[in-house]
Amino acid sequence: MTTDNIYENADAIRGEITEDTGHSRTTRLQPPELTGSGCVRIRCSRAAAVCLVLLCVLLLTAAIVRCVMFTQERKQLIQERDQLLIKITNFTEEKDHVLFKFTNITKEKDQLLTKITSITEERDQLLTKITNLTEENDQQLSKITSITEERDHLLTKITNLTEENDQQLSKISSITEEKDQLLTKISSITEEKDQLLTKISSITEEKDQLLTKISSITEEKDQLLTKIANLTEENEQQLSKITSITEEKDQLLTKITSITEERDQLLTKITNLTEENDQQLSKITSITEERDHLLTKIANLTEENDQQLSKITSIREEKDQLLTKITNQTEERIQLIIELLSVRNNELIVKLVVLTDGWIYNQSSLYFISSEKKNWIESRRYCTERGADLIIVNNRKEQVRVKTHLSRRLSTCCPPHQPNDCAGEPQVTEKENVIINWNSMRYRSQHVVKNMIASGMIHVSYYGFWIGLTDSDVEGRWKWVDGTNMTYEFWWSGQPDNYNDEDCAMTSSAGWNDYPCSGVLGWICEKIVFK
Repeated sequence: MTTDNIYENADAIRGEITEDTGHSRTTRLQPPELTGSGCVRIRCSRAAAVCLVLLCVLLLTAAIVRCVMFTQERKQLIQERDQLLIKITNFTEEKDHVLFKFTNITKEKDQLLTKITSITEERDQLLTKITNLTEENDQQLSKITSITEERDHLLTKITNLTEENDQQLSKISSITEEKDQLLTKISSITEEKDQLLTKISSITEEKDQLLTKISSITEEKDQLLTKIANLTEENEQQLSKITSITEEKDQLLTKITSITEERDQLLTKITNLTEENDQQLSKITSITEERDHLLTKIANLTEENDQQLSKITSIREEKDQLLTKITNQTEERIQLIIELLSVRNNELIVKLVVLTDGWIYNQSSLYFISSEKKNWIESRRYCTERGADLIIVNNRKEQVRVKTHLSRRLSTCCPPHQPNDCAGEPQVTEKENVIINWNSMRYRSQHVVKNMIASGMIHVSYYGFWIGLTDSDVEGRWKWVDGTNMTYEFWWSGQPDNYNDEDCAMTSSAGWNDYPCSGVLGWICEKIVFK
C-alpha cells in the first residue's frame, strides 16, 4: 500500500491520472495542483541537475585540455632531447677537432725548434767568420799604418824633384777620388736607411694583421664559450692549451724572422769585410810601389813638398771626417736595426715613420697633407692603403692645428704676386686653358657660378683639402668615416647648402664647405699611433 501511494503521489505531481476502463488503461495529463513547498522542491531538484551537468562538462573539458597540454609537453621534451643529443655529438666532434689541432701545433712547434737550433748554429759560424775577418782586417790596418809611417819618413827627405810634384798632384786627385767614393758610400748608406724605414712600415702592417688575427681568435673563443653547456671545463682547458701553443708558435716565428735577418746582416757584413780586405791589399801594393818609386827619386823640393803636405793633411782631415760620418751612420743604422727587432720602443717607430716623405707627427698622431689632387673616394683609398684614413676633426684644437698646417702649406704653394689665391677662394679656369679672373666675377651670385660649374662651362679647382666627413648615406646627417656623428662644426657662413649634390666636406684656411664628391682636391690623412 505504501508503494502504491508513493507512485500515486508522483503521478499527481507530474499531473498524470490513469483511468482503468475495462481491459485498457489510459493516462491523461492533468495540471497539478501544487502547493508552494512542492514547487520549490521541483525547482531545486532541476537546478541541482543542471549544476551537476555543467560540472561534468567542465571536468570533461579540463581533462581534455590537460591531455592536449600533456601531449604538447611530451613533444617539446622529445625535441629538446633530440637537440641535446645533437649538441652532444657536435661537442664531441669539436673536441676531436681541437685535439687534432693540438697535435698539429705540437708538431709545428717541434719543427720550429729544430729550425731555430739550426739557424743559431749558422749564426755562431757566421760570428766566428766575422771575428776572423776582423782580426785579418786589424792586421792589414797595422801593416798600412807601418807603411804610411815609412812613406811619411821618405816624404820628409824629398828635396829637389820637380817630377815628383806632378806625382803629388796625381796623389791629390786620387785622394779626391777616394773622397768621391766616400760620398757615394754615404749616399748608399742613406738608401739603406730608407730601406730600413720601408721595412719598419711593413713590420707595423704585419703587427696590425697579427692584432686582427688575435681579435678574430678571441671572437671565435667567445662563440665556443656560448655554445658549451655541459663540456665547458674540458673545452676551456683545450682552448687555453691552444692559445698558449699559438703564442709560442708566434714567438718562434718572430725568433726565426729575427735570426734570419741577423744571418742576412752577418752575410752582408762578411761580404763588406772581404771587399774592404781586398781594397786594403790593393792599397798596400800601391803604397809599396810608391815607396820604391820615392826611394829612387829623392831630391831637393822641400818648399813645394811642404805645401803639398799641407794640402794632403787637409784632405786627410776631410777624409777622416767623412770616415767618422760613415762610422756614425753605420752605428745609427745598427742601433735602428736592434731597436726595430726588439719592437718595444714605439716612440722610435714614430720617429722613423716621421722621416718618411710628407708625414707630420703631432700629439700621438701622424698627418699627411697631399700635394696631388683626387676625388673623395680615391683620396680615402690612398689613406686606407697606408693604414690611415681621412682626417676626423672632432674638437677645436685639432681644427686650429689643421688650419695652421694648411696656412703653412698654402703659403709655400701661393705665388708671390697673388698671396690671397690660396686662402680658400676658388681659382677658375676654362676648359680651353683660358684664365678667368675670379675678381671680375664677384658681382655675380654664388648660384650663378655654381650653375656655370654644373653646366661644364668652367672648371673650378679649390685650394682645399678633403676631410673624412660625408652625408652620402642620409642627406643632412653628416658623419665621419669611422661612423660617428659630427659633434663640432666649423662651416663657412651659409654652408652646407647641398647645391649641385654636394655630399662630401672639404676644408681650407677659411673653414669647411660641402663639395661634390667627384670633385678633384687635395686631401689630409690621419693615422692614430698611440691611443
